[in-house]
Amino acid sequence: MKKIWYSFVQLYMKIGLQFFYNKIIVEGKSNIPKDKPILFVANHPNALVDPLLIGTTSPRELYFLTRSGVFKNKLIKKILASVNMLPIYRMRDGINTVGQNEAIFKKCYQVFKFRKTVLIFAEGSHSLVRRIRPLSKGFTRIAFGALEENPHLDLVIVPIGINYSKPTNYASKVRILFGHTIEVKKYINTDKNKATIALKKEVQQALQNLATHIENSTHYHQIVNQFDDEDFLYPEKVNSLLANNSAASIGKKTYKRQNGDLVNFLFKCNSFLTLIFWQYLSKKIKEKEFIATFKLALGITITPLSYAIQSLILGLIFNKYYALTYLILSIVLAYVNVKKKY
Repeated sequence: MKKIWYSFVQLYMKIGLQFFYNKIIVEGKSNIPKDKPILFVANHPNALVDPLLIGTTSPRELYFLTRSGVFKNKLIKKILASVNMLPIYRMRDGINTVGQNEAIFKKCYQVFKFRKTVLIFAEGSHSLVRRIRPLSKGFTRIAFGALEENPHLDLVIVPIGINYSKPTNYASKVRILFGHTIEVKKYINTDKNKATIALKKEVQQALQNLATHIENSTHYHQIVNQFDDEDFLYPEKVNSLLANNSAASIGKKTYKRQNGDLVNFLFKCNSFLTLIFWQYLSKKIKEKEFIATFKLALGITITPLSYAIQSLILGLIFNKYYALTYLILSIVLAYVNVKKKY
């Protein structure tokens, strides 16, 4: 039953993301082993949208390590647990809570034992800054701990780079890059501290190759402004230009949404309930990394619900054929609006 529920949620989210992003580009899926236990390690720019994108594009079922703060509500805790989300505790959550990670790590070891996969965001927090921040050693503890418990485990790490054109925007683009596998076993016969440092360094470098990495924090905003938004979908090119101290943009053209076009106007009119909710919620968002998360949440809940209610009203006033026609046209309009070029 849980497998069916996971598959249903995955499919629903996959459809929802297609109606939220103009384009989702996925590359490197051939790097993902089909029958090995995997620890996915990804960068983390965009709150809850990041795990949703990876969970709906990875061919393997995932267990997600998620910051413990979102598990405080009992109902939400049950819902998150039903889709394989596990709480991870950080020092900032309180020194007394960190000890609870041991039970979570053991759960991960069991997941690996059955050749399944775990996803962790090793930077420890989210940030829209286009830089791979220093990785915490939590993922190395999980990797080495799994091999200590099961020395014959063929565990690999697959780094993932998530790259957004405009991370907070509706109808933007995202490119997800699955990197080459990193064998954990090769570090086992060395000093543990040295092994931890070496593994962190290799994964850090892999992520810096898979996502835009602007090392210079002093002139960060000046550097970002030298590039077009869509340039950041291609970190291999941006990073190469940065390495060569080039200030020139790659030269790709960004299509900008024209708020006055007819399709967008009709879509907004038809989705007025979603826009009303957004006007209310947007004032309560304290971290900009959650903007896309709340927009997506409204898009996959309020929008379809409002279309259903509006269809029902039309059906009551006229007949079911009017209602069905309106519902189909609403879905088509929403899809055309998000997928059209600007």
